[in-house]
Amino acid sequence: YYNSGNVGIGTTSPDHKLHIDGGNTGSTTFNDVVLKLSGTSTNNNGSVGMLFNMREGASGAKSAIFSKDYAGTWNRSSLVFATNNESNSNDASLSDARMVIRETGNVGIGTTDPQAPLHIVDKDAIASASEVLRLQRGDSTHSDITTASKGSIGMYLEDSNNGGGEVAKIEWRHDG
Repeated sequence: YYNSGNVGIGTTSPDHKLHIDGGNTGSTTFNDVVLKLSGTSTNNNGSVGMLFNMREGASGAKSAIFSKDYAGTWNRSSLVFATNNESNSNDASLSDARMVIRETGNVGIGTTDPQAPLHIVDKDAIASASEVLRLQRGDSTHSDITTASKGSIGMYLEDSNNGGGEVAKIEWRHDG
């Protein structure tokens, strides 16, 4: 349905450029799909996605979300978030992947092949001064550790350069 420059699917009163009304989505099943994107690939390893361009008429959509079949089997796709930070008219593409949620559930930041539930890769040289991970608990009005805190948390650090291997295992333990 077309109304004053807005397109409506499932509604006769669209209030945005594209307004899709899926009807009653309050069922107890979690399969109330309102929008489906699909490609026409006849083999595995395909992808389909959306580009986001912030300025009308401007070239170069600098952010995108893709569904990509990295596994190459049975259309088991991963969700890829991409941003292109170049000063040109190129759209964001799969090669601009910044974060991926793989079909296995592993999340990769800086890698499209995460080997753990959260796998972060910083491609800067080790001599550069860059943070790879910052963990913060609480804010300026809440204390981090109280007498009721109990447990431990650990981190495995690996250096794959110059011989590589395990560099350190960090564990924080608090017994309350």
